[in-house]
Amino acid sequence: MGHHHHHHSHMNSCILQATVVEAPQLRYAQDNQTPVAEMVVQFPGLSSKDAPARLKVVGWGAVAQELQDRCRLNDEVVLEGRLRINSLLKPDGNREKQTELTVTRVHH
Repeated sequence: MGHHHHHHSHMNSCILQATVVEAPQLRYAQDNQTPVAEMVVQFPGLSSKDAPARLKVVGWGAVAQELQDRCRLNDEVVLEGRLRINSLLKPDGNREKQTELTVTRVHH
């Protein structure tokens, strides 16, 4: 029984426990060989007064396959990955920040 220690040097690496609110959709990247899974998870707000936060989750390759195989609607999942903040330009000219988690590992 060996113990493996992984040291990650990613500054913005995070581990998140959340509930799946939109089941993973699997599609293929432009090269048609890399699977990409997208889903939406929800986690409690920072304080009890806060509304739950929703987060778009993206996984590539083997991780995409794992998300598709193992994450079901309303499952509690623990995801490890990197947070990205995308700034979207909305039709009305306002910018909307959308947070997205690129998953590197799924913990069960």
